[in-house]
Amino acid sequence: MSDNKLKGIKNGNCNVTACQKPGATFYNKSTEAYYCADCAEQINWPGGRAEVMELYGTPLLCEEERDIVQELADITLELMPTHPRYAEVTNRAYNTLTDLYLMKFEYECLKLTVEELEQEIREKSQTISNLHWANDTHQMGSA
Repeated sequence: MSDNKLKGIKNGNCNVTACQKPGATFYNKSTEAYYCADCAEQINWPGGRAEVMELYGTPLLCEEERDIVQELADITLELMPTHPRYAEVTNRAYNTLTDLYLMKFEYECLKLTVEELEQEIREKSQTISNLHWANDTHQMGSA
């Protein structure tokens, strides 16, 4: 696992280790990680689209996930800019969606931390098992 906690998460760094560009917004249905536009374009090579269509029902393995907060802001600007409570409602909706997005981002970072801790526990458990085995073997040899 990379030391980079932002690798492969939405708006984090590209999941390709050699790339690591920030602002990854293209979700890969197979790896369940996010990629930059350049890497997503390479992943979406035309030769593999028939297989992707069969597996996922879409011709592209990596598709861009647009920012819901920005989309809401764009729609709201088009529909109701003259309403008397427009600014209040828009600010409240934007703040709520931003809070939800930040909570999801924090969750993704915490999830990575938990996965790293679980891996460390597995490694230390294996080391303890190896030490017990070595101790048991040594005791049997000296008996």
